[in-house]
Amino acid sequence: MNSKKRRTSRTSKLPPEPKKPKRAFNSIKNAYVDSFAHLALKLLNTKNKESSVTSPYSICLMMATAGVGARGRTQQEIFEAIINSANIEAASNFFGESFEELTELRVASAVFVDQHCTLKDNYKNQLKQHYSTNLQSADFSKNAARERKRINAFIEEKTNGQIQNLIPSVAISDETRFVLANAVYLTAHFDDIFDEEYTKLRTFHGESRRKTKVLTMEGMIEAGADQNVPAANPRKLLTSFFHYLDFFIGKDQKYRFFIFLPVKKVSCARLRAELLGENSLNFSEIFNKAEPIQEAWLEIPKFKTEANFDLVPFLESCGVLEAFKPSADFSGITDEPLQLGFAGHKAMFEMNEKGITASAASYCTSIPISGSLMRKHFKMIANRPFLYGICCNGLPLFLGQYY
Repeated sequence: MNSKKRRTSRTSKLPPEPKKPKRAFNSIKNAYVDSFAHLALKLLNTKNKESSVTSPYSICLMMATAGVGARGRTQQEIFEAIINSANIEAASNFFGESFEELTELRVASAVFVDQHCTLKDNYKNQLKQHYSTNLQSADFSKNAARERKRINAFIEEKTNGQIQNLIPSVAISDETRFVLANAVYLTAHFDDIFDEEYTKLRTFHGESRRKTKVLTMEGMIEAGADQNVPAANPRKLLTSFFHYLDFFIGKDQKYRFFIFLPVKKVSCARLRAELLGENSLNFSEIFNKAEPIQEAWLEIPKFKTEANFDLVPFLESCGVLEAFKPSADFSGITDEPLQLGFAGHKAMFEMNEKGITASAASYCTSIPISGSLMRKHFKMIANRPFLYGICCNGLPLFLGQYY
């Protein structure tokens, strides 16, 4: 499953070439983990009491590709909002590593540039070196509608048809200079946890004492075959506000599906507020404190959730103000004075007996400046609103809520 190929021994007596130091993506700075989680939780707050999902990785990647070409206060606001730091070099290195390490996550990033807009060489080099972003020529000035359809088709293809019509017609015009867009797509199978035979209608206790019947799966999540590797086991953490459970999904055992189930009499909204509180546990602390267990029984609804966000008011609420004003400074991208015009995000998350399919896409447009080990098995019955998501070494890639 996760075996590594042995390297053949060298027959030459020449000394081996020095290895490049490998950055420890597995020990991601907690600041990135917590910043991604906080951004996602804040965005979910805008969809209170409704099922929703978002990919903080997609949103932060999109904003980072814009921010690396910003300057001054514009750049500072962008990076402080997405990673809580103005260390641009560290952020660029982080995203560069992520493209190499997130192997099962399909990531596509592109900049569609109007033929009358000239990007600076340094910016183009940054996009290629750290953000694996393709540059594509466009003709917004003469055929904005056609170019919008082309970008939407690019996103639809990269998400296997899951994200359609990402960019609305109002977001692109003959004044558009460039569009930053990315797509992320992940499909991961469960290891014989759930069986369709046992999926049945069960009561889901919504908020305000609302009860509904929903198709609910049930299954046992067991420890890995190698009992000496507790890291492969399901894990849990119990607090006075929530019960946390996570377990591996997919063939590479890099990704964990996680659930935050509020304790009874605690609403999902209160749980989000608690996770965002200054004196509460951060996501990185929760992930690191979770303890391996031998097995866990899980009952959880079978569901598919889709969400659509206008990111401009949200980003402004996070402190990204200059980027959308005539005073914006994107002089690291081009000599033409530009500001961001529109920004949006779509996400989809589906969970059934076979596994999980998750996808998301984000975009922003620019216009000329003119006027997001116990033996006894642990049991979790997710029959009330809960938070869920997928993370890699603690880094939340998707985060959603089910109502």
